[in-house]
Amino acid sequence: MEHFISLLVRSVFVDNMVFAFFLGMCSYLAVSKSVKTAIGLGIAVIFVQVITLPVNYLLQTTVLANGAIIEGVDLTFLAFILFIAVIAGSAIAILGQFMGVNAVLYYGPKIFADAGFDNPMFSTVLVGVVNMVTTILAVFIIDKVGRKQLIYWGVSGMIICLMAIGIYFAWGSQIGLGNGFMLTFFLAYVFCCAISISAIVFVLLSEMYPNSVRGRAMSIAGFALWIGTYLIGQLTPVLLGWSQAGTFFIFAVMCVPYMLIMWKVVPETTGKTLEEIEAYWTNRKK
Repeated sequence: MEHFISLLVRSVFVDNMVFAFFLGMCSYLAVSKSVKTAIGLGIAVIFVQVITLPVNYLLQTTVLANGAIIEGVDLTFLAFILFIAVIAGSAIAILGQFMGVNAVLYYGPKIFADAGFDNPMFSTVLVGVVNMVTTILAVFIIDKVGRKQLIYWGVSGMIICLMAIGIYFAWGSQIGLGNGFMLTFFLAYVFCCAISISAIVFVLLSEMYPNSVRGRAMSIAGFALWIGTYLIGQLTPVLLGWSQAGTFFIFAVMCVPYMLIMWKVVPETTGKTLEEIEAYWTNRKK
């Protein structure tokens, strides 16, 4: 109970600042009649409020309950490390949505139509075929190449493709880029996405956490992923209405923090036992 009260006091200031910021945004959007966007951001507020305190409390109680089997580890520090693990998993889950994966699947026909394609539905079918075939390929290579290596190569390719698509929408008519240019990079983006983040996210989330918090942590990360899915579904039409080129440039920028988190925080789980993965977290230095 003392841990809970301590966390409650500390969270009042941080959570309320976040709450006030998002509440202001939601109020502005509601007044400007972007009701769906306001609702989406409202759910984001709830997500921040719900996650921060209970996650930390659950992790600390879990650590205390399992502390007897973790020798030579400061429990307060361990709780902090596990908190970082949960936040990292939630971040890659939600960031994956803001790198455009579901945006291009949900709104592919509109994107192709706005790009001037005569038959946008046929191009959308091609997207589905590439997505399916690449996912099957990923099943066979994920254990051979490694989770993080696929992420590095796939997300790097996504950045290049998203930038190329943004350039097409921004300056394509001036520099003479045709629909074939856009379709090539669009399908290449889907390939890079399907072989990396789409194929790996749930595998990685199920492996990266210590045994003591795996169930709870994966539930939280899954919740973050579906919040991100909802938000990107609501925000993509707004972004496309604002700027088609800007939308894809934003998706490209969102790939950068994803890569940094994967590089600096998330362990490579390929070929590792659950005990070795747990040791990665418990042996991290302050």
